[in-house]
Amino acid sequence: LGEVFDKIIQSIGIEELTEKGFLAPVRYFSAADCPSLDDVKIVNGDFNGKQLQEKMNKVKLVGDVVQNWLKISEDRQTIVFASGVKHSISLKDEFIKNGIKAEHLDANSPHDERLDVLNRFRNGDLRIVTNCQLFTEGYDADFVSCIAIARPTKSLPLWIQMAGRGQRI
Repeated sequence: LGEVFDKIIQSIGIEELTEKGFLAPVRYFSAADCPSLDDVKIVNGDFNGKQLQEKMNKVKLVGDVVQNWLKISEDRQTIVFASGVKHSISLKDEFIKNGIKAEHLDANSPHDERLDVLNRFRNGDLRIVTNCQLFTEGYDADFVSCIAIARPTKSLPLWIQMAGRGQRI
């Protein structure tokens, strides 16, 4: 919207909503090693999806996401945001390789499969659901207490949407 309007007015912010008890307080952790994204093209204000996935879907980076999750959040229901479908599947596979019950969903996942995975996730039978742009908006998961954003973005609204999936009271 910043390209269309001179000024964007946010009526109430995340900090104020948290202070008033409408959102859960958060702790943030960041990876020490991130690849340079200088050569990834910007399209419509964000990274080119195909190029971003090529950068992020590397064995070491995928392994780092899982190892950091094991150190910080292994007892938490977690949504993992990936940079593409292949990246999401790689993350899911790495979690499974490390003994963590995980599933992947994306826009092409059949409706019945989505329902099954989400029911098992809500019931605690799954610890992790990896996805590519599936849960960025409109998914209310108040039982989720960890969000892993393994998908860099230049879009503040997208980042807020992804992070917000873990701020439900």
